[in-house]
Amino acid sequence: MKLKFKHQQFQIDAAKAVTDVFQGQQNLGLLEFTHDMGRAVDGSQDMFDVVGFRNQPINIYSHQLLQNMRTIQMAEQLKPSEEVLMNDLRLTIEMETGTGKTYVYTRTIFELNKRYGITKFLIVVPSVAIREGVLKSFQSTRKHFATLYDNAPMDVFVYDSKDMGPVGNFATSSSIQVMIINIQAFNA
Repeated sequence: MKLKFKHQQFQIDAAKAVTDVFQGQQNLGLLEFTHDMGRAVDGSQDMFDVVGFRNQPINIYSHQLLQNMRTIQMAEQLKPSEEVLMNDLRLTIEMETGTGKTYVYTRTIFELNKRYGITKFLIVVPSVAIREGVLKSFQSTRKHFATLYDNAPMDVFVYDSKDMGPVGNFATSSSIQVMIINIQAFNA
């Protein structure tokens, strides 16, 4: 059985609203960092340095971010925000049950990558059951989004404290990385 996805304008509009919040953000491309791996376990030699890639910092002024948010809120007849705290920037996207929130945030991930070069995403869910549903959704929409976004590479994994390998890849990879974690593991 092959799933066929219908383009729902309200879902496209929702993803656009999120990406438009960052209008004016430059796409600086991939930003490298070097991670010193320390010494070998037996102390005999220095380990090698690992080159990784990170998200760029938000480099638009808070007044521009606030204006972008107000423009979007007013177009949707929502109460405009009064301030933006750059050191505690959190966006809340609210949608009714069954409207395709997972589809919207998946599309938003690809749009944020395309427009601003953002590659690292963390999805925190309230339960293990929802975590598994989100993972399944990513798996079933993989080909759909590959078609829409020129086969942009994306790795999706569930956080497991017993297997930290994927976390290292998350930190160092230049491709889109999505870590799904339930709130209990996040708080631990």
